[in-house]
Amino acid sequence: MTIVWWIVGGALSIIGAMCYAELATAFPRRRRISFLGRAFGRYTAFLYGWARLTVIVAGSIAVFAYLFGDYMSRVIHLGPQSSAIWAALVVAILTAVNYVGIREGKLTQNFFTFLECGGLVLIVIAGFFLAPQVPVVAAAQSAGGETAKSWYEGAGLAMIFVLFTYGGWNDAAYISAEVRDRERNMARSLFLSIGLVTLLYVLVNLAYLKGLGFAGVAKSDAVAADLLAKVWGTAARS
Repeated sequence: MTIVWWIVGGALSIIGAMCYAELATAFPRRRRISFLGRAFGRYTAFLYGWARLTVIVAGSIAVFAYLFGDYMSRVIHLGPQSSAIWAALVVAILTAVNYVGIREGKLTQNFFTFLECGGLVLIVIAGFFLAPQVPVVAAAQSAGGETAKSWYEGAGLAMIFVLFTYGGWNDAAYISAEVRDRERNMARSLFLSIGLVTLLYVLVNLAYLKGLGFAGVAKSDAVAADLLAKVWGTAARS
């Protein structure tokens, strides 16, 4: 069912992105708060603005910082609070980089985007072509057992992380006024980019299942690291 959630999340993101493309094209110099204000009134827009300032963005940063901490703790363990320490470090470092200037922040973001996409491609190659084949019987038993009984219990949690991964397309509204031929290019760029992300993450999850099996994925707290370690040994975790 993991693959289904990624496809559903991609479809929902594309629908939302097309709505934003329409709004950003019609009102290129306005922002999301303005969109909500025009549709539902100033009080709704005000509440959204404060929620975004205090919870939405801060919560997203915290979630991804802790995920980074979980993986870095596999490389360099800093004690009982290793994940929290790594999370605080990465937030502090990236905040400092963005404080230095827009150019430095852009270069850093492009660099990490390149690393992330390269890592995902590496996972796909490892899972599909290099990892030992997981016995079909074991995978079938796992799929028909506990996973099938409890998939609906984790559906909401799964969709939260899926939509977190797709998140960011809504920020395209901020640059709509600077896009050339925005009536055409806003929708095209959002559709193609989210479609590419959807395809990439579906392939990544298929690679996890092929390389580790359902049981291996279910018991792992750092799936990518475990898959790469299975192919290239424990040194590949770093």
